[in-house]
Amino acid sequence: MTELAQPNIGQPPLSRTATLVAAIATITLVGVGLSLSVALLAIRMEEAGYSSAAIGLSTSVSGLANVIGAPIVPRLARMFGVQGLLYIAIGVGAITLLAFSATPIGLWIALRFVFGAALAILFVMSEFWIVSASPAQRRGLITGIYATCLALGFAAGPAILGLTGTSGSLPFWTGAALMLLGLVPVAVAGRSTPAVEKSAKLSLLVLIRTVPLATAAAFVFGVFETASMSLFPVYALRLDLSAGVGAALISCAALGNVVFQIPLGLAGDRLSRRVVLLFCGLSGVLGALGMMLVGSNVVALCLVVFLWGGLTAGLYTVGLALIGDRFKGAELAAASGAVVMLYSVGLVVGPPVLGQLMDWRLSGLPLGLLTLFALYVVLASYKLLKTRWSGRET
Repeated sequence: MTELAQPNIGQPPLSRTATLVAAIATITLVGVGLSLSVALLAIRMEEAGYSSAAIGLSTSVSGLANVIGAPIVPRLARMFGVQGLLYIAIGVGAITLLAFSATPIGLWIALRFVFGAALAILFVMSEFWIVSASPAQRRGLITGIYATCLALGFAAGPAILGLTGTSGSLPFWTGAALMLLGLVPVAVAGRSTPAVEKSAKLSLLVLIRTVPLATAAAFVFGVFETASMSLFPVYALRLDLSAGVGAALISCAALGNVVFQIPLGLAGDRLSRRVVLLFCGLSGVLGALGMMLVGSNVVALCLVVFLWGGLTAGLYTVGLALIGDRFKGAELAAASGAVVMLYSVGLVVGPPVLGQLMDWRLSGLPLGLLTLFALYVVLASYKLLKTRWSGRET
């Protein structure tokens, strides 16, 4: 495992601010292209007659690419440099998006793997870049700003489909163009991007045993976020709602993420992070119940998804902060990489399982998510009580 070194310890404030803006702008533009493509591919497959399980399986291939690719990203960064590797990943991602429009759906799984590998590079490099350039006393605030901007990107992608439509090649070209815009802030950042150095190792087993709430949160949120992007549009279509409503559900979940990300992070700073994680888990349970209760009422469904997506988003953000409380330096870098991997495992496992449940019955999607969040609530409650009884942080 390797980590990204601090990019220039004596860096003046203006340059530090500029590099943070560049890093956040890059990943935000990539997020627009990502969310647009995930929704678009799901809608295209549903309209072509593919089952929910097949759509979920196709989506999970990107997560598999993340799991396989994340451990070798630092090695690639040493070979090409962080800036060069970002150039390559953005270029590959944009070209792959264009390839989707010219390739039969049966071959999309291979393209999904390539696209997922490019995204793994972009997210790992961008997150390490942001953490490295952030001063320690403001890292929580900056991470919250980063997550909010990324959520805005996720919300914008499906909304753009309302303008471009979901047929033809225009939406693919639009997504590719937005991803290529991410090259601009990378070029502006220049040498302020961080370097890669060797660091200590931290095994995944040790990490899970040390911070089970944070690691489980990454997995749960990986399942939920991917399901919301790939299966919520299908859920809307199965309710006899339009493809536009399906895309709107993704935007509602992402907008909730925008609204609640920073408040949840601040709550974690001022209260107990474990209490906030328990609250996020309970919100997941209530959101699943709400989805089943409102049925095809579009306004109520959008409101439920807005609150559901926003309040559960704290699982990943507050979980990262909890890891930051327990690890420093090289171990923190290793822990961050492992969390990305666990999130990706959730991405791989979640869509096909939830898609299969949805093929069994329409309520299988919210029921599956309800079960997952309920299990997390049990874990969070146990750990919180154990912490109170023993006085030890777990």
